[in-house]
Amino acid sequence: MNSIQSPSNSKMPPRRANTRNQPAAPADPLNEQSMNAEFRAAYQVLAQAMITQFVERQGITKDLCQLASLGVRLLESPDEGVIVQNAAESSLVVEVKEK
Repeated sequence: MNSIQSPSNSKMPPRRANTRNQPAAPADPLNEQSMNAEFRAAYQVLAQAMITQFVERQGITKDLCQLASLGVRLLESPDEGVIVQNAAESSLVVEVKEK
């Protein structure tokens, strides 16, 4: 009579034997050799393009600051494109000088 099981224990699923022996996830997924090599190459190309764009943008910003310190303004018009104008002279003075 000591081996009587209660009804709640008889319906429980069996325990998994290998709960602690699951395969470990890779520490660094970028070390995989197949598709990750292509991903790394594409990522490096993108990173280099972004660095180049950043450096070029810094150069343009520096040039525009130097022009502004010299009193030069750049204006954009749909007909003539970019116009360089001396900020020390107003547009009225420029028009009068042209006539």
